[in-house]
Amino acid sequence: MTANGWFQILFFFALIVLVTKPLGIFMARVFNRERTFMDPVLRPIERLIYRTTGVNEDREMGWIEYAISMLLFSVVSMLVLYLIERVQLHLPWNPQKLAAVAPDLAFNTAASFTTNTNWQAYGGETTMSYFTQMAGLAYHNFVSAAVGMAVAIAFIRGIVRREWDTIGNFWVDLVRCTLWVLLPFCVLGALLLVWQGVPQNLKPYETVKLLEAQQVQKAGADGKPMVDASGKPVMDTVTDQNIAQGGDRVIVVAVDGRDQHRLIGQPSLHERSGRVGVEVVRTCGRAHECRKVLRARVQIGEIEHTLGEPAEESRGAILGDGAARTQQTRVG
Repeated sequence: MTANGWFQILFFFALIVLVTKPLGIFMARVFNRERTFMDPVLRPIERLIYRTTGVNEDREMGWIEYAISMLLFSVVSMLVLYLIERVQLHLPWNPQKLAAVAPDLAFNTAASFTTNTNWQAYGGETTMSYFTQMAGLAYHNFVSAAVGMAVAIAFIRGIVRREWDTIGNFWVDLVRCTLWVLLPFCVLGALLLVWQGVPQNLKPYETVKLLEAQQVQKAGADGKPMVDASGKPVMDTVTDQNIAQGGDRVIVVAVDGRDQHRLIGQPSLHERSGRVGVEVVRTCGRAHECRKVLRARVQIGEIEHTLGEPAEESRGAILGDGAARTQQTRVG
């Protein structure tokens, strides 16, 4: 392992140690329904949720009622996600007109995200619409984690409250975990991404012309690689690559030979040239300095750019192994 790898492990471990006590104290106050510094903002929202859903926040549950509530919530959430996947063609925010997810894959994905397993046995950009990803999958990224934490808190209460008949209220634990724990971390993470210039939109995908055609093995209707009668792979020639939007807008920064960068479109991605190819990567919206770059052509949509030759001092990316390709790095 490299020194950088060890540094990351040790840094992450030290960070966990540092936040364990203060975060643990904060979470204990949250689930004991004690006052925290976020109460002035979150308590009105919490009360509104209870009034809307008819939850009595002062009533506690026994373990059987708690477990049934958790299972019912998870089953209904899973069925809703399954339905969203099956009818996504008719739902908004699907500019690619992605078809309904196959029944078995939709069930597998819904069950996986409901149990916080998040097993993705599919290509996200070619299977799930923006709406499905945001209203279905991202929703479960929140509530499935909140359900798991609520069950853990209920288990702890069951150990501590040896003479009690109740272990809390599932709905209260779910709401407080989401509002006081998960949502603040999400807001901080979102602000960090905004600060770094990470964009998001709901536009249709962009199509990139590869610098050289690539041979890839064909896949059948069942998604499995195809072979001919002799067992050899059936190959297909790929000349285009679809670049998904959503978390990353495709914006072009063209690099010319005069140590300048021209912005064409809206900056969120930038092209970094290599010896025989162009790599599309995420940036914070600011172009890296490049000197001269190898002469190559790349087409983004209907705009074609000619790039010049890389010098040794170039800070642009070198694709290195000489295989012509165009790549995309997703944001988030």
